[in-house]
This record gives sequence, C-alpha cells and structure tokens, in this order.
Amino acid sequence: MFRGSLGLVAVFLLVAASASAESITYTFRGTIDFAGGSVWNLGDQVSGFYRFDSTTPGVVPSDGIGRTYNAITGFIASVGSSLISGSTGTISVHLDEPALGGESGYDVHMGRGAAGSSRWDVYLSVFDLTGFTSLVTDESIQTWPPRVTDVTSATGTILGRGGEYGFSLDRLGRRSVPEPSTSWLVGIGVMGMAALRVFSSSRDARRLRSPAKAHR
Repeated sequence: MFRGSLGLVAVFLLVAASASAESITYTFRGTIDFAGGSVWNLGDQVSGFYRFDSTTPGVVPSDGIGRTYNAITGFIASVGSSLISGSTGTISVHLDEPALGGESGYDVHMGRGAAGSSRWDVYLSVFDLTGFTSLVTDESIQTWPPRVTDVTSATGTILGRGGEYGFSLDRLGRRSVPEPSTSWLVGIGVMGMAALRVFSSSRDARRLRSPAKAHR
C-alpha cells in the first residue's frame, strides 16, 4: 500500500511539473503620465503581472501583421490603490513588419475589450523602429520582449468606461523567482493524504496485534 501511494504521488508530481513548465509569468511596472479621467492621477504607480500558456498556437490576424496568441490565463494590475484582475487576454508579436516601416513590436492586451464594458482593460506596447532583430529572433511568445531601455517606445494604457489613462513602462520582464503553481500545491496535498493513509493503516495494524499479545 505504501509503495502504491508513493507511485500515485510520483505520477501526479510529474504531470504537475509538465503543466507548470507551460505557464510563464511576466511582471510590469510604470507611472501614470496621462490621466483622461478622475479615477487615477498623474504620478500614480502601476505594477502587476500576467501569466500565459507558452504552448498556445499563434494565428495571423485579419490585418496580416505578425502573430496573435490568445494565451493569457490570468493577470493582476495594481493602479494607485486599486486592483484590476482577469483571466483572459492576448499577446501579439511582429518582427520587421514591412507594412509598419520595418517596425518590430510586442503588444499585450489584458482583458476582453468589450464595448461599453465597465471593466478596465490594460494594454502594454513595446516597439522599435529599427527592428531589434538581435534581441528578438522570431514571432514566438516564448521569445522574451527586449528590455524597455533598448527600444524606441515602451508604454501602457488603461482603458474603460471611466476614461483612458496612459503610463510610461519602465519594466517588463519574466518573473525571476517562480511562484508555486496551483498544481504543485495540490501535489503537496496529495502527498500529505498519502502519508496520512499510510500512518493510519500502520496504526490500525498495531491495534489488531495488541489483543493477541494480551492472551499469551
């Protein structure tokens, strides 16, 4: 029974490790420099993260520019004292696009973008007119965007029924310390249950042996 329980845990953790390898988290940070409403003010800080599935296939959008990935599985943005969160979004990548004068860019849309929605959507845009071909080699979302200090423009936008806000983007990069994923937490729980089951079985076995010793 003990070996069977350990085998179950081992298989689960292998599956969990495979699943977590597909999820990538990027963080971003900036400062509001345009306030087209009364919700937030100039100078308010913006920070957060978005998580995406790196195995999501890309599609060519209707304008034929680059690749778009419906890959975002979750995001949180802190704006001033407010929080914006959601579970959908897209990433678009284009490299040396002739229709844009050779521009390369990396664009993130966190949210649904529904017309008339009361929710807030967050957009990040990094582009370079010279192409940064030495920094980004293809239109895959597994290729990191270049450092914001190496490009022509790095900006963000928060858009919703309450107005439009722009912010300078001074950080965009992969999270350096990975966070525990849900699957790993569940895996730890399964390990605990397996250990408890083994302990309970051993204790019951000792109880069954105890009366036999008393009759000797």
